[in-house]
Amino acid sequence: MGNDTIKEEIIKSAHLIGTPEPLSELFDSQLSYWLSVQALIKSGGYEAVRKRYPRISREVAEKVEKSSFKALRSFCSSEISTLGPCLPDSTIINMLSTLNEAPEFGARMMLQLLSEPKEEE
Repeated sequence: MGNDTIKEEIIKSAHLIGTPEPLSELFDSQLSYWLSVQALIKSGGYEAVRKRYPRISREVAEKVEKSSFKALRSFCSSEISTLGPCLPDSTIINMLSTLNEAPEFGARMMLQLLSEPKEEE
């Protein structure tokens, strides 16, 4: 190996150290999510999607329904998330606070969450 090749390898290594590695789990979860949305709208229409994923608009659901697997796969990324929380921030904060203080109350908390009135958007 010449000196130039060694220098290039060192630069590549240094660059990789400072660059975060993409998380394959993020890609997998996004693809699973969007394929689930697609299956729901194809089998049960938009109402089925709305019940399971309340923050997805009809327009997005219909576009996902008509998208190919290849397009959905390309849409998903391991560098950024195409997903957002399906619960309001206040609910997430309350759930995490409860679980941090008393993890054994998880089941009761979930029942309370399911009985909360839905927020209007």
